[in-house]
Formats: sequence, structure tokens, C-alpha cells
Amino acid sequence: MVVPRGDMATGFIGAANRDPDQFSNPDDLDAARVNNRHLSFAAGSHYCLGAALARLEAQIALATFLERYPNLHLLVAEPVWRQTAQLRGLQDLSIGF
Repeated sequence: MVVPRGDMATGFIGAANRDPDQFSNPDDLDAARVNNRHLSFAAGSHYCLGAALARLEAQIALATFLERYPNLHLLVAEPVWRQTAQLRGLQDLSIGF
């Protein structure tokens, strides 16, 4: 997309890493996604120095959580998302274990 000189553009962080041109099923959490060209840790000279540590910590935390709660399940058919354009996130996630 080209934004003409003088025009205003606004970025919404809630849309980050959800581009259907980059990801099949962009709304799904897929930890095994290949060709994962996301921008969570920036890029180029601004790439996050702690990215590898953050990934390792997330792997350990999620694996430990799922190991401790093997019967984890949603208590509702669909999670409730916040209704805001600024930052995408859950309003409520009812789970049982």
C-alpha cells in the first residue's frame, strides 16, 4: 500500500500480525506457524535483543502451564473480545481445569 505524500496514515497495534496477505488464518493462535513474518520483536536494526529469551520464556511458561492443567478447557463457546480499535485483547476468558 502506498500512502501519498501529505496524506495521513494511522497504525493500529490491534491489527498487528493479523494480515491475511501474510498469514493463512491470521486470527488463529498457531505456535507452529511456518514463514512467520510477524513484527512482534520489530525488524532490522531495531530488532529486539531479548527476542530469543522472550521466546524461550514463553515456551517454558506455556508448556509448564499446560502440563500442570492437562484438562484445561473453555467454559464458553467463544471468548469475549474487547470492543476497541486501539489494542486487541480479551475482555473475558472463562476456563475450567
